[in-house]
Amino acid sequence: MGLFLFALGYWWRHREQPGLAFAVKINLLLWLCYFSHILSCVLALAAIGVLWLATLRCESWRRHLLHIPILLPQIVLPLWYVFSQGGGAIPSDLPLGRLRTYLFHLKVLATFSEIQAQWATELARLFLLLLLVTLIHKVRRRPVLEAADAFLVLALAGVALFFLSPANLSGGGLLKQRLSLYPYLLLIPWFSPGVTGKGRSIGAAVLALLALLNLGALLYWYHVRSAETESYLNGLAAVPPNTRILGLNYHHTWPTDSLSHAIGYKALEAGLIDWDNYEAKTNYFPTRFRGSVVVPPLGRVVLVPDAFRVKPHRDLIDVFYTWQMPPPAPLRRRLRNNYKPIAKSSGGELWLRRGAGIKSAPGGTVATGE
Repeated sequence: MGLFLFALGYWWRHREQPGLAFAVKINLLLWLCYFSHILSCVLALAAIGVLWLATLRCESWRRHLLHIPILLPQIVLPLWYVFSQGGGAIPSDLPLGRLRTYLFHLKVLATFSEIQAQWATELARLFLLLLLVTLIHKVRRRPVLEAADAFLVLALAGVALFFLSPANLSGGGLLKQRLSLYPYLLLIPWFSPGVTGKGRSIGAAVLALLALLNLGALLYWYHVRSAETESYLNGLAAVPPNTRILGLNYHHTWPTDSLSHAIGYKALEAGLIDWDNYEAKTNYFPTRFRGSVVVPPLGRVVLVPDAFRVKPHRDLIDVFYTWQMPPPAPLRRRLRNNYKPIAKSSGGELWLRRGAGIKSAPGGTVATGE
């Protein structure tokens, strides 16, 4: 998203000089944008296209047309990705009311606490206020329409795209969540509320203070979640190295589930195969499972651990790690029939498959009896 803003801002600021230096710099920015995320790259190209049309003038149309060959190389990588990945769109099943709340309350900014969600709502209201004030200010002055008004068009298009987009596309997920912040960012270059002098300075100071308060909240919650993660990892101290493990959490934090992939730290340290490592199941990342690997089906088990059937998949899982599993949980009975508890911490329990023959061997490797 940061590179999206850099690319769009650079094009807007230097659009009147489409020479060789401009071509090199804008292409480098857009390529960096692509390798950070394809969505930002495609949206940057689309936004530049709209702004290009909005700034087309009869007296400079020849120079303006140079942007087409300059930007043409940028369609290669997105097209390659779409054709190589295949897969169509998966429509969203979220009701309109939830989508409206998510977008217009800026839920994407709430990462750790309800307080952040309240702050995000107030920030959305501030954007609405600036939008109304800017509209009034523009109507009162002449000319009413300016080239920068294309940013308002882009923001409105971003809102429409959020509501009309599918949930997943070409293998990529969380599409609506990723799209929800772009309309707000696209409004910023358009804002011109006519505030000058002390009013402008006071407004900037208030916004800076709010940003610092949010930073303080983030630092606090990083500390809290870091302590939880450390406690979670302490429960994995006795896990045999080089084994296949599945972690099942009964406690999930909102809105960011910070422990959902925390087992990856121990997997790296002890050479574990983490069956919940979704990255290794796709071809987006450099490390992935071979095609011959049989992966236990997880589905909704990550959120509903008691739904997992233990016995049919016991040959695939050497160790279970359960976090804050209540004593009467149905999964506990299934585990006892096939696994034995080998370690217990304040919140975690390690379960080793019965008859697996796994033991610590000289040199830190693992010997198996199967």
